[in-house]
Order: sequence, then C-alpha cells, then structure tokens
Amino acid sequence: MSIAGDLNTQTTNETRRQGSTYVVSQEEVARFRNDGYVHLRGVLSADEMDEIERVYNAFLTRQISVPGKDFNDMTTGEFDSDHASIRLST
Repeated sequence: MSIAGDLNTQTTNETRRQGSTYVVSQEEVARFRNDGYVHLRGVLSADEMDEIERVYNAFLTRQISVPGKDFNDMTTGEFDSDHASIRLST
C-alpha cells in the first residue's frame, strides 16, 4: 500500500492500482483509523473477484472438503469448548 498526499477526485481504480501496490488517500487512512475499516473500491480486479467467487461457491456447495464436523468447528472438540479460555489481548 502506498499513501498519496492528495488524490484527485478524478483518480480511477486503474491509476490507484500500480502493480502490487494500491494507492490510498490520507482521507482513507484517517477514515480507517477512526472507523476501523474503509471501503477501497477497485482493490481487486474483476478477474480476481471472479476467482474468489468461484472458490467460495465451491466451498459453500461442499465441493471443497472441510475437515471437522462442520464449517465452524472452532467451539467443539479439537479447538476447546471452554469460551472462558479465549481472550483477546489489549
């Protein structure tokens, strides 16, 4: 990621993507720091989104095997079912 000093409102997704770098504005950085998220349009290309959708749909239709009992096997069996032992560090 690269931070631009001031992005013109006419900046397109194509000019924001520079190889493996995506240019963000100071405003977007501030919004992320304030809100904890920011919507960056055009981070992924249409081809990249198509590939993600293809794999995700295969996962949802169980064409991709998932070890364990179900899609969310974090609270039973092998991953400890005692929620008190799960803590977020601050």
